[in-house]
Amino acid sequence: MTRQAERFVILFNGRSGSSHLVSCLNSQPDVLCLPEVLANTAIRESLRIFEKFSSDGPEAVLNMQPFHAQQRRTNIASFFPTQPPEEKTAATKFGLKIQARDILGKRQLVQAIRDSGCKVIYLTRLDRFGAMISFFRAMRLKARYNTYQARSDAHIVEQISINPLEFLEFYVRRKADDARLAKLARGLGKTVDLLEIDYARLNEAPDEAFADIFGFLQVNKPLAVKSAFVKNTSSLEEAVVNLAQLQHIAAGVDSLYSEIVNASRSARSSR
Repeated sequence: MTRQAERFVILFNGRSGSSHLVSCLNSQPDVLCLPEVLANTAIRESLRIFEKFSSDGPEAVLNMQPFHAQQRRTNIASFFPTQPPEEKTAATKFGLKIQARDILGKRQLVQAIRDSGCKVIYLTRLDRFGAMISFFRAMRLKARYNTYQARSDAHIVEQISINPLEFLEFYVRRKADDARLAKLARGLGKTVDLLEIDYARLNEAPDEAFADIFGFLQVNKPLAVKSAFVKNTSSLEEAVVNLAQLQHIAAGVDSLYSEIVNASRSARSSR
């Protein structure tokens, strides 16, 4: 690993296809991308990890305390469809995916990204309602198998009912998370190379999406991406019992949010 090797980070919120993206990137011989190694750490530790990643590469991160734990290494290894990260000696593009909620000190991390010269892939899911349905279906999957290993909520085949109050809480939280991440990405985009990719493109037009991603990362002679999303065979109407109720809640939140934003803009312009 050398300092001249190119680094990139993937910024995202949950249920945006990040696991699929990382798995596909790691199918390339010269790309090595780690999952959320910054999760559940204080900002000082997160910055230490990121700085180690920026200078010495992912292997150095794998050997840091407390990230040498076997379970974490097993989880990380699950993102590599061809070979474990320690054996990817040909890698020249080193990545790290960072979920927005794991960024405890945004200013410090943004500055670290700028200082390290990392490229940024900003992964979105504009279909927020679909993301929330996927989240609750994934929760059901975890409750059943006590694991996220399958990752795709398509493994839930029966209809589920979602508590409307819980849905309201998580939908509002997700809307705020998306707004914060968008603001962070806009700021980064002014000073670093940034590519925005939406979940829908990865799902519906993967060839075009990965052509853009590989071009952005300057991957040399990329291999065809063979892995694909596990498609949900059921429609939302078939998957969720109280779908209409949840759609009504989401529409109300979106409407109220728009009113608040417009009122805030009016107040600023009148000053």
